[in-house]
Amino acid sequence: MIYLSCRSIMIVQIFLFVFYISRIIPIIFLSSFFIAAPFLKYFFLTQYSVDAQRIAQLIIMASFLPFVIFKHVNKNTFIAKNLFTPIVALSVLATISALSSPHPRSAVLEIGMITSCLLILSNSAYYFFPLHSRDSLLWIAAIIVISTSITIKHSLGAYINWLAQDYSSKLTPFDLTSGYSNPRFLNSVQVITLCFFPLIISIIRQKLAKNLLTILAGAWLALLLMTHGRGAMISWVLSIFIIHLIYRQKSIKWVKKSLSILMLGLVLYVFMGHIIPNIYHHNGINNENFWKIGQKEQRLDLWNICLTLIRKHPWFGIGPMELSLKKYGINGHPHNFILQIATEMGIPAAALTIWIIFQALFTEIKVSRRESTLPIRHVSTMAAVIASLMYSMLSGAFIYPMGQTWFFLTLGWAYANNIHLSTSIYHKNTVLVPKVLMIIIILTATASVLQGIWPEAKNIDQKLSAYCVNHRSECDPLRSPRMWSVAEFTIQQS
Repeated sequence: MIYLSCRSIMIVQIFLFVFYISRIIPIIFLSSFFIAAPFLKYFFLTQYSVDAQRIAQLIIMASFLPFVIFKHVNKNTFIAKNLFTPIVALSVLATISALSSPHPRSAVLEIGMITSCLLILSNSAYYFFPLHSRDSLLWIAAIIVISTSITIKHSLGAYINWLAQDYSSKLTPFDLTSGYSNPRFLNSVQVITLCFFPLIISIIRQKLAKNLLTILAGAWLALLLMTHGRGAMISWVLSIFIIHLIYRQKSIKWVKKSLSILMLGLVLYVFMGHIIPNIYHHNGINNENFWKIGQKEQRLDLWNICLTLIRKHPWFGIGPMELSLKKYGINGHPHNFILQIATEMGIPAAALTIWIIFQALFTEIKVSRRESTLPIRHVSTMAAVIASLMYSMLSGAFIYPMGQTWFFLTLGWAYANNIHLSTSIYHKNTVLVPKVLMIIIILTATASVLQGIWPEAKNIDQKLSAYCVNHRSECDPLRSPRMWSVAEFTIQQS
């Protein structure tokens, strides 16, 4: 009996250990990605590609697959009734749009991504992105601090090397992002991590460590400004004021710390972006027009192109991924994910997407405002949700960049994390989704991502390498061309 009892205890311990590991596996994958992201470029032939965005999505979806399946095998999945019908309708519209597309592979990929995002919007996010867990919180804090420190270290190296050169040399955002092959990819990470820095600082007790983390956060913001992250900056600042407007005194601790980071970041930016360069007889770093997203593009022009296409194709859009074609002059996406959905999939799909997002967001806000107090991790996560939403309207693409992935993850958490809201979701006003159906959907969504992103990234990388052999002036590694439309090829046209 003693032997059996010990064995039983050992089995229970093993089970608990496996369960604990399964909860942190996604976070381990995320930490590995953020730390390794600057080195992803070495997997490709060219120095000009932006494939880190695609590989990011690949890693994230792959890391969540076993955990999400584990959750759905052991627990029932409920989706709120007010979200169920819009989700079904959006899935039908996405399928119709995909079937009408001349590029079936990208169509399948797009449906897979939309399905994945909608799954994350359901209460499953409560299980595989558990910010309410202190262990997970510590992991996320470690990820942010380590990845931020590494990136700033490399950026400072590029900055110091630039100062040591003659006054005619230039320092571009591509130099400062240190391996993030597109500065916007780094900015989409920055806008989220800035929302979590007040949380990280608050959980540290030593005053010296708090001060060092505040300086690190300020340097992180200064780097964002030095890489022309205007959309990310606007989104983060707006989130500070919106959070204070929503939660008032409940958010005062987070707001004060965010404002201190803002002031310190602005001081460091002026010092490093203008004062020090002037001492070394260099021009200031940021010399682009505020509205410009590149040397020849403006957001308002891109949005106007989309509005013109929407008027011509209002119901089902021009088709998934069609904006990647060079003839539209969009270069892949219009820096506004709602306009992208409306252009490629039609106005009804965009309206349903907006409804689903804001219904989840407003429900969470309504419930959380009833609480007498709110933990700072809750405020930080809601700020990340709002900042991601703002950023997706200013500088975001719906399918690939990291900002949208974080947005759906944090939004799913916000919708399910509050215990009172979770109770109401699980027990009333819900639709029960069969376990087998959920697992099939998860496998289909993940397979579409796995079969789409890596082959597409490698294919475009090879074609881009061949293109740059004959067009070196267009392939300056300091000003990377956008892979979606260079040489007017896509994965389907290969």
